[in-house]
Amino acid sequence: MAAEKILKECSANLLAYKEYFLINLRTVFEYKTSSIIQMLAMILNDIVWIFFWWIFFTRFPLINGWTYRDLLILWSVGALSFGLSGILFGNRSKLGDIIIQGRLDYFLALPKNVLLHAISSRIGASVFGDSLFGLLIAFFIFTPLELPLYLFLSLLSAIILTSFGVIIGSTAFFFQTTERVHKVMWNSTVGLTIYPPNVYEGFTRILLFVIIPVGFVSGVPTEILRAPSIESIAVMTIVTIIIALIASAVFYVGLKKYESGNLLYVNA
Repeated sequence: MAAEKILKECSANLLAYKEYFLINLRTVFEYKTSSIIQMLAMILNDIVWIFFWWIFFTRFPLINGWTYRDLLILWSVGALSFGLSGILFGNRSKLGDIIIQGRLDYFLALPKNVLLHAISSRIGASVFGDSLFGLLIAFFIFTPLELPLYLFLSLLSAIILTSFGVIIGSTAFFFQTTERVHKVMWNSTVGLTIYPPNVYEGFTRILLFVIIPVGFVSGVPTEILRAPSIESIAVMTIVTIIIALIASAVFYVGLKKYESGNLLYVNA
């Protein structure tokens, strides 16, 4: 009976998510010109960064064992995981704002799962640009045999990034923070993923891989793609599951402390 109940709940959540996703897609592309401009702007932004790194590596071809190709792998994984995270769970960086502004009331009135409703109720157009950029690089640097592993690791990275967003946003349950604080925390997290992990040393490295394991977003997947092994893939998968479970637990523990904002919102 317990297994049947879990299956029914999962099925209901998947159906709800499907409807959210389809509505979000229609919303994003209702204004095609604006959406395309946002996507192209994000692709251009990423190209500028890659060009900067190309100039850097022309002067320093090898940095702690890393080449320009390794940097492209890092950016490809980072861009696709960031894009997938935004496409699948567009509110992952807005959760703190939703809690602080009392907009969580709307989702509490919906059939549970509250967290799923809250983080999947919107999509931004620019994240499609990140995803396209990551895929374009991938098709240039990976062989057809390497692409499935790249896609799998990018999906795991997207889950980790989403989980970080949930954890950051859930701090609003416990502390009197502001939207600006959450934005800084999120941008700092994302910013740490676009640099080769071997440039960090000492406490910073411990911070990235142990205390706040943001290094698993793009650094670890890049190392795996450079030298794949069953063990490293298994570790990456287990770490992803653990971080996702922690994020869910933090949110629902914090939800017990939530005080209604007495506000009515049609969506968030």
